[in-house]
Amino acid sequence: MFFRREKYVIERNALEDGRVISLFEFQILRGKVYVPKAADLNQSSIARLRKCPDIKIELTNDLDTSEEALRFTRSKKAVLFKLSKELNAEKLRKEGIRIVDIDALFERFVPHFRPGDETVVRIVKRGKGPDEGVGYFSNGIKVVVEEGAEHINRYLEVIIKGVVNTPAGRMIFARPKYRP
Repeated sequence: MFFRREKYVIERNALEDGRVISLFEFQILRGKVYVPKAADLNQSSIARLRKCPDIKIELTNDLDTSEEALRFTRSKKAVLFKLSKELNAEKLRKEGIRIVDIDALFERFVPHFRPGDETVVRIVKRGKGPDEGVGYFSNGIKVVVEEGAEHINRYLEVIIKGVVNTPAGRMIFARPKYRP
């Protein structure tokens, strides 16, 4: 599927999410892409797709619902990019449908930390607490570091205290590895 020409179906929710468009922008995916025709709200995603090399876009009316997207994917022998929670990716794969669950795919690329793990983060600003510093990993994960405020604009070795999943993404809490 990756680095070769394929046919792809991007359901409406996945098109609105935008992460899947990044896969085409990085030229990991190439080929023909079917997107919902009535995608007024998705014009920026479609414009981004149009700029991608080795991509042919076809707008279609057959992608308004998850059921329509499944039927269309089967008929084109394509790969379906889904974000819809109502579709069970494992069940569909057993039925022979090639499907990419965007949340599951991108979850694989997020570093997983456990309490006690060590890492390095650049502190970029003060946190909400008086001595907190905030940094970000390159993938956008926020790291709140206790006693980190005095290290703004510096890299700091930290020990992970905890990880919280929020609707906005993963957030990590840490403390400096070396304390004075």
